[in-house]
Amino acid sequence: MIALSEKNDRAVGWGLFGLAFILLAATQGEVGIPRDESFYFLAAQNAAAWLRLFFTHPSMAVTDGAISQGFSYNSEHPVLMKTLFGLSYLVFHEGLGWLSPQMAFRLPAFAAAALILPLTYWMGAGIYGRLAGLFAALSFLLVPRQFFNA
Repeated sequence: MIALSEKNDRAVGWGLFGLAFILLAATQGEVGIPRDESFYFLAAQNAAAWLRLFFTHPSMAVTDGAISQGFSYNSEHPVLMKTLFGLSYLVFHEGLGWLSPQMAFRLPAFAAAALILPLTYWMGAGIYGRLAGLFAALSFLLVPRQFFNA
């Protein structure tokens, strides 16, 4: 077996990230909009409205009312992801017009899910060897429930 360098290990990890991201993006249209995702889309739209306000009228955006309006809906879920969904929507749908609203909202989730593969590969390769790391990363990607939820 040919030993890979740390540089190659990084390349394999980021290649796995790219593979996962592309697969998720390519198959997202077949998923439709599951029941719970509509809640996240609305939360993201609220966060996007707050971001728009923050960049146009910062002093108004930091009031209690504006913050509550932007982030109180679906408050049981992390504000970081709602904000990233909203930012992606603003940039890739409203700003650039490159993506549908559904795809723009989903990009941050694709990136977060795809990041699991290189992390799994690097950990597995470090503990059990590169082949085990690669197997673990690809196996995780191919778990149907995980892939659907990603």
